[in-house]
Amino acid sequence: MRTAIASIAACTVVIAAVGCGGTQDAAPERQKATATMPSTESAAPSYRLEVRDERYLDVFVDQLYPAADLQGIVAELQGQFADRQGGYFVQINCSTGGTSGADNRLANAKFAVGSVGAASTGLPAGERSFKAVDGAQCPVALPGGGSETLTAGQVIDAFVAAGLPANAPRDNSGSASPLGACG
Repeated sequence: MRTAIASIAACTVVIAAVGCGGTQDAAPERQKATATMPSTESAAPSYRLEVRDERYLDVFVDQLYPAADLQGIVAELQGQFADRQGGYFVQINCSTGGTSGADNRLANAKFAVGSVGAASTGLPAGERSFKAVDGAQCPVALPGGGSETLTAGQVIDAFVAAGLPANAPRDNSGSASPLGACG
């Protein structure tokens, strides 16, 4: 019974919200996680996970989230992989804006599970580090995925959806010459 209570107590996830200010040369921020399994009520935004080479985790999100939300993804992953000793390297990318040769990187992170993870990441066992990429942005996915011709209305709608200023479309047909020629 005491073992069960100790196991339940170990399931607590500590997530420290850390801003993404600073320069790219600034040292990544470390966070201690005591999770042995993921939280059932995750604060992490939705994402798609691709596992590469067992220790490399590629995460794709559909929009730019605050650093604290991206750190929530890393905390959730650390909980999911808590039963597998090793060092894990996480790349958080935008699902748009990348090319076949380069992802649209938002942040890099790593976490250590056990002594094997500590040896491979350089972090103490059970800790993680997170570093947001300064100035990172997620481009708006335009209707049709960019493979078809867009109307002016679709472009304006995409601007508005991205929170960018957009003037009302103008109809200049009233200023045309009645004869169809300038003069």
